Amino acid sequence: MERVNRVINETKKSTPATAKPVIPKLPNMRLALLAAILLAVGSVEFFFFSAGGLGWTIFWLLFLPIYALIFLLKDKKLAKDSKKFAPLDVVSIILIVLLSLPFMLYNNPVLWFLNTLSLMALVSTLYLRQIFSERLDSLRFIVELTLGTLARPFAKLREAFLTFSISKSDNAKSRRRNLIIKTVWSVVAASVIVAILATLLAASDLVFAEMLGRIGEWFNSLNLGDFIWHIFLMLLVFPFCLSFILTYILKTKYTSSLELEYAGKKVLPTLPVAIVLSFINLLYLVFAIIQFKFLFSGGTQLPDGITYADYARAGFFQLSAISIINVIIVAITVKFSERNGRAGTLLRILSVALVALAAVQVASSWLRMSLYVQVYGLSQLRLFVFTALIVIAAIFVVLILREFIKKVPLFTSIAAIILFVLVGLNYIVPDAKVAQYNINHYLSGDIKNNDLDLDYLWDLSNDSRFVIMQNRDQLIGKNPKFESSLADFSNRVHFYTDGRGGWKDFNVMTEKLRQYQDD
Repeated sequence: MERVNRVINETKKSTPATAKPVIPKLPNMRLALLAAILLAVGSVEFFFFSAGGLGWTIFWLLFLPIYALIFLLKDKKLAKDSKKFAPLDVVSIILIVLLSLPFMLYNNPVLWFLNTLSLMALVSTLYLRQIFSERLDSLRFIVELTLGTLARPFAKLREAFLTFSISKSDNAKSRRRNLIIKTVWSVVAASVIVAILATLLAASDLVFAEMLGRIGEWFNSLNLGDFIWHIFLMLLVFPFCLSFILTYILKTKYTSSLELEYAGKKVLPTLPVAIVLSFINLLYLVFAIIQFKFLFSGGTQLPDGITYADYARAGFFQLSAISIINVIIVAITVKFSERNGRAGTLLRILSVALVALAAVQVASSWLRMSLYVQVYGLSQLRLFVFTALIVIAAIFVVLILREFIKKVPLFTSIAAIILFVLVGLNYIVPDAKVAQYNINHYLSGDIKNNDLDLDYLWDLSNDSRFVIMQNRDQLIGKNPKFESSLADFSNRVHFYTDGRGGWKDFNVMTEKLRQYQDD
């Protein structure tokens, strides 16, 4: 009996009679609320109610002052465990700025999509570095980054709502909040009652009804409906924004409880990897011999039924896909296999040989694509293939360096290559480059097999449309049949340049096209 009583008493001690939700206590809650308000306003006004342009630029740049609020201007108690602002953070901020500006400067939807994905990763990396001590190249950081990017807007929703909950034990602060809530509800109730009474009074008196109508017209001129709709959406997304902020202030980590198997250990056995690489290298060696004999030299007789033009201008997409597979194979081999002893030396030789033979495939794909473009012209996809081949070639260099220098960070280097190439791709203005290349080569007579496909160029974006309108007279002079198409394009310019979202949709290239048309 005594034992039973003891168990009951222990249970009572461990289980409170009236369990209350735990409200997160932060040294500077006002800072979190201000950051969440900024993010909520930015999400609604500059992202949801903007079709790209200046609005999206402002939205992504807004994460920088929010970052300053959370980490650089925060309470000292919060800062004691955080990492110091480092050169890597400066690089991340520069990349965020460079990838945010193209939304306002140029008009390429494909790059807008790629920039959005990259900016999500960059913002998450910038914020995560302040609360997570793992290296960027570690598996734990990569998993944390991936999980956090998707989960943080939802992870602290409960805490976000509890932050505004009212409890009798909250004393003065609770009473103030309670007073505010009562005041808000009173205003809402009074508004409903006044609206009902005003409607009845308007029905009973024509003069009062006319006066009430004027007041209604004044409210309509203020776009009160749109204002209320925007406020409603801000309130709707605010908890998610606050959840995002709280996960960083409360230093929420998702990999703390995860048992990650790989912790720097080499998990691939040397002999099976060497056998696999040997067979792949043998296949690639045969392919490389054929390339040097038939493609690069260009003088060897091809088998019957195959012309050199058909042979040289085909297969670039397949070779590009194989090059990506090669990058994955070598990266896994370098990262997860041993390099010690004779077996390790053999594995290193096979990896370097695979990279060298894969470089032949990259060169073959580049040459085939170049020959194809010379005849049929440049397209956005073909330009992206050239860009992808540059990225692959740069990654191969990193893989070779990693074979001999273990300190080379593999994931970070590959991510840096992709981001810097993406920045460069944005600022060469791909659609304008494609349009200018095709028009120049058509005017010079280099594109002979097909006529210039103006409809394709026009459908790309305002970047290419501006180039077409700039070369309008030259195109008509070269081929008068383009006059009707260009006249139709000119009549449709207003459809692509009218600012439906006002100043938030401002785009430099779109504005240049509009001004050119007006002139």
